Amino acid sequence: MNKKRNLLLTILVVAAVFAINFFTGEIFNGIAKNNKYLADFLIEFKCAALAVLGAVILKKMWIYRRFDTALLKKGWTAALPELYIVLSSIYNFLASRQGISAGPADILLFVLMMICVGVYEETLFRGLLQNAFHEFFGEDTVGHVILAVVCAGVCFGSLHLANTFRPGVSFSDAAIQACSACGAGIYFGAIYFRTGKNLWFVMLVHGIHDTVVFLVQGALSGTDSSAVIAQSSQNTNMISAIIQAAVFAAIGLFLLRKNKVEPLLKKTGNTEDVSCA
Repeated sequence: MNKKRNLLLTILVVAAVFAINFFTGEIFNGIAKNNKYLADFLIEFKCAALAVLGAVILKKMWIYRRFDTALLKKGWTAALPELYIVLSSIYNFLASRQGISAGPADILLFVLMMICVGVYEETLFRGLLQNAFHEFFGEDTVGHVILAVVCAGVCFGSLHLANTFRPGVSFSDAAIQACSACGAGIYFGAIYFRTGKNLWFVMLVHGIHDTVVFLVQGALSGTDSSAVIAQSSQNTNMISAIIQAAVFAAIGLFLLRKNKVEPLLKKTGNTEDVSCA
Protein backbone atom coordinates (compact mmCIF):
# COMPACT_ATOMS: atom_id res chain seq x y z
CA MET A 1 0.00 0.00 0.00
CA ASN A 2 1.21 3.51 -0.79
CA LYS A 3 2.85 4.98 2.31
CA LYS A 4 0.88 8.23 2.17
CA ARG A 5 -2.38 6.39 1.61
CA ASN A 6 -1.60 4.01 4.47
CA LEU A 7 -0.93 6.92 6.84
CA LEU A 8 -4.10 8.77 5.86
CA LEU A 9 -6.20 5.61 6.16
CA THR A 10 -4.70 4.85 9.57
CA ILE A 11 -5.41 8.39 10.79
CA LEU A 12 -8.99 8.07 9.52
CA VAL A 13 -9.56 4.72 11.27
CA VAL A 14 -7.97 5.93 14.53
CA ALA A 15 -10.06 9.13 14.47
CA ALA A 16 -13.23 7.17 13.69
CA VAL A 17 -12.66 4.66 16.50
CA PHE A 18 -11.85 7.46 18.93
CA ALA A 19 -14.95 9.47 17.92
CA ILE A 20 -17.31 6.48 18.09
CA ASN A 21 -16.01 5.53 21.50
CA PHE A 22 -16.11 9.04 22.85
CA PHE A 23 -19.65 9.89 21.79
CA THR A 24 -21.25 6.56 22.73
CA GLY A 25 -20.03 6.48 26.32
CA GLU A 26 -23.34 7.73 27.72
CA ILE A 27 -25.07 4.57 26.48
CA PHE A 28 -23.20 2.48 29.05
CA ASN A 29 -23.65 5.13 31.73
CA GLY A 30 -27.38 4.60 31.25
CA ILE A 31 -27.13 0.80 31.27
CA ALA A 32 -25.10 0.70 34.49
CA LYS A 33 -26.16 3.99 36.05
CA ASN A 34 -26.18 2.52 39.56
CA ASN A 35 -22.55 1.34 39.38
CA LYS A 36 -20.00 3.77 37.98
CA TYR A 37 -17.26 1.13 38.07
CA LEU A 38 -19.27 -1.22 35.88
CA ALA A 39 -20.19 1.64 33.54
CA ASP A 40 -16.57 2.77 33.22
CA PHE A 41 -15.41 -0.82 32.61
CA LEU A 42 -18.03 -1.38 29.89
CA ILE A 43 -17.04 1.88 28.21
CA GLU A 44 -13.34 1.03 28.17
CA PHE A 45 -13.98 -2.58 27.14
CA LYS A 46 -15.94 -1.28 24.16
CA CYS A 47 -13.06 1.10 23.39
CA ALA A 48 -10.52 -1.74 23.47
CA ALA A 49 -12.73 -3.96 21.29
CA LEU A 50 -13.14 -1.24 18.66
CA ALA A 51 -9.39 -0.54 18.71
CA VAL A 52 -8.72 -4.22 17.95
CA LEU A 53 -11.36 -4.03 15.22
CA GLY A 54 -9.44 -1.08 13.79
CA ALA A 55 -6.32 -3.26 13.64
CA VAL A 56 -8.34 -5.94 11.84
CA ILE A 57 -9.69 -3.42 9.31
CA LEU A 58 -6.19 -2.12 8.61
CA LYS A 59 -4.82 -5.68 8.46
CA LYS A 60 -2.31 -4.86 11.20
CA MET A 61 -2.91 -7.71 13.62
CA TRP A 62 0.83 -8.40 13.45
CA ILE A 63 1.26 -5.61 16.03
CA TYR A 64 0.06 -8.07 18.70
CA ARG A 65 2.35 -10.87 17.57
CA ARG A 66 5.65 -9.07 17.99
CA PHE A 67 7.32 -10.40 21.11
CA ASP A 68 11.09 -10.63 20.80
CA THR A 69 12.32 -11.63 24.26
CA ALA A 70 15.91 -10.67 23.41
CA LEU A 71 14.89 -7.11 22.53
CA LEU A 72 12.60 -6.93 25.56
CA LYS A 73 15.46 -7.93 27.87
CA LYS A 74 17.59 -5.17 26.38
CA GLY A 75 14.89 -2.52 26.28
CA TRP A 76 12.72 -3.01 29.37
CA THR A 77 14.90 -0.62 31.38
CA ALA A 78 13.43 2.18 29.25
CA ALA A 79 10.39 1.93 31.54
CA LEU A 80 12.35 2.51 34.76
CA PRO A 81 11.50 6.26 34.94
CA GLU A 82 7.88 5.14 35.25
CA LEU A 83 8.82 3.40 38.51
CA TYR A 84 9.47 6.79 40.11
CA ILE A 85 6.03 8.02 39.04
CA VAL A 86 4.36 4.90 40.41
CA LEU A 87 6.14 5.03 43.76
CA SER A 88 5.61 8.79 44.22
CA SER A 89 1.93 8.43 43.35
CA ILE A 90 1.49 5.59 45.84
CA TYR A 91 3.25 7.69 48.47
CA ASN A 92 0.94 10.64 47.76
CA PHE A 93 -2.08 8.37 47.98
CA LEU A 94 -1.01 6.98 51.34
CA ALA A 95 -0.11 10.45 52.62
CA SER A 96 -3.53 11.80 51.66
CA ARG A 97 -5.23 9.16 53.82
CA GLN A 98 -8.26 9.32 51.55
CA GLY A 99 -8.93 5.60 51.89
CA ILE A 100 -10.75 3.24 49.53
CA SER A 101 -14.52 3.00 49.66
CA ALA A 102 -14.91 0.60 46.72
CA GLY A 103 -15.65 -3.04 47.42
CA PRO A 104 -13.67 -6.02 46.06
CA ALA A 105 -15.90 -6.39 42.98
CA ASP A 106 -15.58 -2.68 42.15
CA ILE A 107 -11.81 -2.79 42.62
CA LEU A 108 -11.67 -5.70 40.17
CA LEU A 109 -13.76 -3.72 37.66
CA PHE A 110 -11.42 -0.75 38.12
CA VAL A 111 -8.33 -2.89 37.42
CA LEU A 112 -9.98 -4.45 34.36
CA MET A 113 -10.93 -0.97 33.16
CA MET A 114 -7.30 0.20 33.41
CA ILE A 115 -6.18 -2.88 31.44
CA CYS A 116 -8.70 -1.98 28.74
CA VAL A 117 -7.40 1.61 28.67
CA GLY A 118 -3.89 0.32 27.99
CA VAL A 119 -5.11 -1.98 25.22
CA TYR A 120 -7.27 0.73 23.66
CA GLU A 121 -4.84 3.64 23.63
CA GLU A 122 -1.69 1.66 22.87
CA THR A 123 -3.34 -0.22 20.02
CA LEU A 124 -4.49 3.03 18.42
CA PHE A 125 -1.53 5.29 19.02
CA ARG A 126 1.52 3.03 19.15
CA GLY A 127 0.40 -0.13 17.36
CA LEU A 128 -1.43 1.58 14.50
CA LEU A 129 -0.57 5.27 14.31
CA GLN A 130 3.10 5.22 15.31
CA ASN A 131 3.78 2.32 12.97
CA ALA A 132 2.05 4.20 10.15
CA PHE A 133 4.35 7.17 10.82
CA HIS A 134 7.35 4.81 10.94
CA GLU A 135 6.39 3.44 7.55
CA PHE A 136 5.76 6.91 6.13
CA PHE A 137 9.03 8.48 7.30
CA GLY A 138 11.07 5.28 7.15
CA GLU A 139 13.18 3.62 9.83
CA ASP A 140 16.48 4.10 8.09
CA THR A 141 17.77 6.88 10.36
CA VAL A 142 17.50 7.86 14.02
CA GLY A 143 15.93 11.16 12.98
CA HIS A 144 13.11 9.44 11.12
CA VAL A 145 12.40 7.19 14.09
CA ILE A 146 12.24 10.18 16.44
CA LEU A 147 9.98 12.07 14.02
CA ALA A 148 7.50 9.18 13.92
CA VAL A 149 7.50 8.85 17.73
CA VAL A 150 6.96 12.58 18.23
CA CYS A 151 4.15 12.79 15.66
CA ALA A 152 2.29 9.87 17.23
CA GLY A 153 2.85 11.30 20.72
CA VAL A 154 1.48 14.71 19.75
CA CYS A 155 -1.57 13.08 18.15
CA PHE A 156 -2.10 11.07 21.33
CA GLY A 157 -1.99 14.17 23.50
CA SER A 158 -4.05 16.37 21.18
CA LEU A 159 -7.01 14.00 21.10
CA HIS A 160 -7.30 14.39 24.88
CA LEU A 161 -8.77 17.83 24.13
CA ALA A 162 -11.98 15.95 23.35
CA ASN A 163 -12.44 15.56 27.12
CA THR A 164 -13.76 19.13 26.99
CA PHE A 165 -17.09 17.54 26.08
CA ARG A 166 -17.16 15.48 29.28
CA PRO A 167 -19.50 16.76 32.01
CA GLY A 168 -17.63 18.94 34.49
CA VAL A 169 -14.43 19.16 32.43
CA SER A 170 -13.53 22.64 31.16
CA PHE A 171 -11.42 23.40 28.10
CA SER A 172 -8.55 24.50 30.34
CA ASP A 173 -8.76 21.19 32.25
CA ALA A 174 -8.65 19.24 28.98
CA ALA A 175 -5.81 21.42 27.62
CA ILE A 176 -3.67 20.76 30.71
CA GLN A 177 -4.30 17.03 30.39
CA ALA A 178 -3.57 17.11 26.65
CA CYS A 179 -0.29 18.92 27.19
CA SER A 180 0.89 16.34 29.73
CA ALA A 181 -0.33 13.52 27.50
CA CYS A 182 1.78 14.76 24.56
CA GLY A 183 4.93 14.24 26.61
CA ALA A 184 3.70 10.91 27.96
CA GLY A 185 2.89 9.80 24.41
CA ILE A 186 6.45 10.49 23.29
CA TYR A 187 7.77 8.56 26.29
CA PHE A 188 5.48 5.57 25.67
CA GLY A 189 6.46 5.65 21.98
CA ALA A 190 10.14 5.51 22.92
CA ILE A 191 9.52 2.52 25.20
CA TYR A 192 7.60 0.84 22.39
CA PHE A 193 10.47 1.22 19.92
CA ARG A 194 13.21 0.37 22.40
CA THR A 195 11.52 -2.94 23.31
CA GLY A 196 11.34 -4.01 19.66
CA LYS A 197 7.77 -2.76 19.23
CA ASN A 198 6.46 -4.97 22.01
CA LEU A 199 2.91 -3.68 22.32
CA TRP A 200 2.06 -5.86 25.32
CA PHE A 201 4.85 -4.38 27.40
CA VAL A 202 3.92 -0.76 26.70
CA MET A 203 0.25 -1.62 27.37
CA LEU A 204 1.33 -2.83 30.81
CA VAL A 205 3.37 0.30 31.51
CA HIS A 206 0.53 2.56 30.34
CA GLY A 207 -2.05 0.67 32.38
CA ILE A 208 0.03 0.90 35.56
CA HIS A 209 0.63 4.63 34.95
CA ASP A 210 -3.09 5.38 34.59
CA THR A 211 -3.99 3.16 37.54
CA VAL A 212 -1.82 5.04 40.03
CA VAL A 213 -2.84 8.44 38.62
CA PHE A 214 -6.54 7.60 38.93
CA LEU A 215 -5.97 6.08 42.38
CA VAL A 216 -4.40 9.28 43.70
CA GLN A 217 -7.28 11.33 42.30
CA GLY A 218 -9.86 9.27 44.20
CA ALA A 219 -11.06 6.80 41.58
CA LEU A 220 -11.58 4.15 44.30
CA SER A 221 -13.12 6.63 46.69
CA GLY A 222 -16.29 7.34 44.74
CA THR A 223 -14.97 9.91 42.26
CA ASP A 224 -16.12 9.28 38.66
CA SER A 225 -13.77 9.44 35.67
CA SER A 226 -14.80 12.94 34.54
CA ALA A 227 -14.24 14.29 38.03
CA VAL A 228 -10.84 12.55 38.13
CA ILE A 229 -9.78 14.37 34.95
CA ALA A 230 -11.03 17.71 36.25
CA GLN A 231 -9.46 17.23 39.67
CA SER A 232 -6.14 16.13 38.19
CA SER A 233 -6.02 19.24 36.00
CA GLN A 234 -7.15 21.55 38.79
CA ASN A 235 -4.29 20.32 40.98
CA THR A 236 -1.80 21.75 38.49
CA ASN A 237 -1.58 24.56 35.92
CA MET A 238 -0.51 24.94 32.31
CA ILE A 239 3.06 25.90 33.19
CA SER A 240 3.43 22.79 35.37
CA ALA A 241 1.84 20.68 32.60
CA ILE A 242 4.30 22.06 30.04
CA ILE A 243 7.21 21.27 32.37
CA GLN A 244 5.85 17.77 32.95
CA ALA A 245 5.41 17.23 29.21
CA ALA A 246 8.93 18.52 28.54
CA VAL A 247 10.40 16.12 31.12
CA PHE A 248 8.53 13.15 29.63
CA ALA A 249 9.55 14.16 26.11
CA ALA A 250 13.18 14.67 27.16
CA ILE A 251 13.28 11.19 28.71
CA GLY A 252 11.73 9.76 25.56
CA LEU A 253 14.26 11.48 23.30
CA PHE A 254 17.10 10.37 25.56
CA LEU A 255 15.88 6.78 25.21
CA LEU A 256 16.02 7.25 21.43
CA ARG A 257 19.63 8.37 21.35
CA LYS A 258 21.78 7.21 18.46
CA ASN A 259 23.69 4.36 20.10
CA LYS A 260 20.44 2.75 21.35
CA VAL A 261 18.35 3.19 18.21
CA GLU A 262 20.81 2.31 15.46
CA PRO A 263 21.08 -1.39 16.45
CA LEU A 264 17.26 -1.59 16.20
CA LEU A 265 16.80 0.03 12.79
CA LYS A 266 16.93 -3.28 10.93
CA LYS A 267 15.05 -5.24 13.58
CA THR A 268 11.77 -3.36 13.89
CA GLY A 269 10.43 -3.00 10.40
CA ASN A 270 6.65 -2.99 9.84
CA THR A 271 6.28 -6.52 8.51
CA GLU A 272 4.41 -9.62 9.53
CA ASP A 273 7.69 -11.54 9.73
CA VAL A 274 8.18 -11.02 13.44
CA SER A 275 10.14 -12.89 16.04
CA CYS A 276 8.23 -14.67 18.75
CA ALA A 277 11.31 -16.02 20.49
